[in-house]
Amino acid sequence: MRINNHEQTDLQEYLGSYISNETGKLMFREGALVQAVRQGHWLLLDELNLAPSQVLEALNRCATAVGDVAFMACCCDAYAGCLSSSVAAC
Repeated sequence: MRINNHEQTDLQEYLGSYISNETGKLMFREGALVQAVRQGHWLLLDELNLAPSQVLEALNRCATAVGDVAFMACCCDAYAGCLSSSVAAC
């Protein structure tokens, strides 16, 4: 899984949000971080330096609260070879 960060990236992309289904009923759609942690998948945080500070602060709180989520920086030219933790940031 991958998130392409930019200046307008918000926490909903990471954590999720409520959306209405075809019948108009509200349901929660999980964000990429929640899906990756729940399913045990890798999550690549591309261009993390472009994310707004509130997103970075929330990610920091998540990493602190959940002991088995690890963040690592990697070289984006060969990011597939440096994924040795749950979340990689380029």
